[in-house]
Amino acid sequence: MARDLEIITNIDDISKQLGNVTDMQGLTSSIEKIIDSIVVVPYTGLYLFDPVSKGLKLYCAKGFTKEEQKEAERTAMERHPGEVFMNQKTLIIDDVESDCLKQSLSSERSFRVRSRLWLPVKSIDESVGAFGLASSEKNAFSDLHVALLSFTCNLAGVVYKNIIYAGEKRIFEKQISSFKTERTHLEEEIEQIKSKQQNLQRTLSERELLIKEIHHRVKNNMQVITSLINLRLNDRNTDVHPEYNYYMTDLMNKIRTMALIHEVVDESNDFSRIDIVKYTQRIAELACQAYGIDINNVQYKFKDKPLYVDLEKGISCGLILHELITNAIKHGFDENLDENNLISIGIVKRKNKPIELVIEDNGKPFKEDFDLEKSNSFGMSIIGTLVEQLDGSLSLEKAKKRYSLKFNLNGKA
Repeated sequence: MARDLEIITNIDDISKQLGNVTDMQGLTSSIEKIIDSIVVVPYTGLYLFDPVSKGLKLYCAKGFTKEEQKEAERTAMERHPGEVFMNQKTLIIDDVESDCLKQSLSSERSFRVRSRLWLPVKSIDESVGAFGLASSEKNAFSDLHVALLSFTCNLAGVVYKNIIYAGEKRIFEKQISSFKTERTHLEEEIEQIKSKQQNLQRTLSERELLIKEIHHRVKNNMQVITSLINLRLNDRNTDVHPEYNYYMTDLMNKIRTMALIHEVVDESNDFSRIDIVKYTQRIAELACQAYGIDINNVQYKFKDKPLYVDLEKGISCGLILHELITNAIKHGFDENLDENNLISIGIVKRKNKPIELVIEDNGKPFKEDFDLEKSNSFGMSIIGTLVEQLDGSLSLEKAKKRYSLKFNLNGKA
């Protein structure tokens, strides 16, 4: 009865001492006090598994020199600590000198060992270390010692795991806090970006509306100019020279060609570039309308697939096309065209190659003395200037009546 009461009292004291431990310093300090209250020995060693190094780390190293402590920790897994940690079984050697199984073999110590006790340190069923005691006397460890020390080791194992979990929890909570802070900063940055995007979108919408209005007004102003010219030409009270009539009509058609690009841009809502395919078709329609030609006399040799150029190049290209189509109509055919008279327009864009516009007709051949480079007519002079603005090149296959205009989207052709 007295023995049972002693055990209960000791267990209660051990539980109280370890119950409030929250860190490794408190754990090692409590273990040392508890061991001294149970049994007095010259040597103790608490080995606990370190999840970082994946080895046993030595705490409560009583009776060790610094060199012995380093050596014991380095070889722990190869000796009794590692064996007990792995198999989770208590090892008692009552008398080292009569140990026929040689279980007591260990590294040398600065004191004489007669008996040893090794106990597993467990957290429930998980092994977390080993605890060793050595005495200079044989049979130094009674059943009571073993019972109390086993209880201490098991409780210490639970406390150790709680300390590890608490440390991991603190790290996790710190990371969570850091993530939350970063998230808050990111949310603030996202809101700022959204606000900037909204401002930019509003500015862009206003700019697009302004550009659209400009294109619309330019187109209308050009239409007003052509209407005024047309009214002047049709004024029966004014004696107009036929040559004057010819030049004014030609000028009016050029203005209509320039107005057309603003009309196409206005329709597409793309204010930085123009689809040269669609623009070419509209120019051909405009030229045919101006000279009373059936659009079926124009043959398109290109795919109906968008091909974009910037507005500046588009205007120059459009005026060149209009001039060449007009020349084909005025000089290549008689007044009454039939279905056999054709003007063909081709657009070719190969990878890493310039854009090529080809205009040809099957009308009357050029005069023998016609030379593209030496021609000084008003129309060809305009074409030459526009080709320079495109940084392009214009060539002529005289026999086939084929003009070839080449230019790059960027740079020279």
